[in-house]
Amino acid sequence: MRFSMVQAVLLAVLATAVPAYAKKKVPNRAAMKSLNAAVESYHRADFDGAMERFNRAIALYPDWKTAIAYRAMCRWAMGDKAGAAEDSEGALKLRPNTGQSFVGRGMARLIKKDLDGAQEDFEAAIEMEPDLPEAHYALGTVQSMRGNLPA
Repeated sequence: MRFSMVQAVLLAVLATAVPAYAKKKVPNRAAMKSLNAAVESYHRADFDGAMERFNRAIALYPDWKTAIAYRAMCRWAMGDKAGAAEDSEGALKLRPNTGQSFVGRGMARLIKKDLDGAQEDFEAAIEMEPDLPEAHYALGTVQSMRGNLPA
């Protein structure tokens, strides 16, 4: 079977594209473990320990927008507004597919004062993972920032 030059080029392009897609890098087990430990540290208000673990997770998988977004949340809690804003820029590009990633993007939106977008993300996180504590805390923060406090 003979191929035209155009068909040969198309086959070559497809042959290189398929392996690249199949080899798409995802966070490895060590990165996932570090992120989970960071979130646990954050919940315990061990912000220094959380930052160390967030940084480790990001070092293991630099393009991990969820980890970057959570680090923004931790930086914000520690009073590092400039660092939180920097992390938020990357986290805003996040396309959420888990409760954690919705919280991450929501925190980035919250830091950027997009309360409507943040609320949507936190509500989506709660719908997806009803037991995710940071989604509930963050949604409460949005309500508080809007002045919707219980009497």
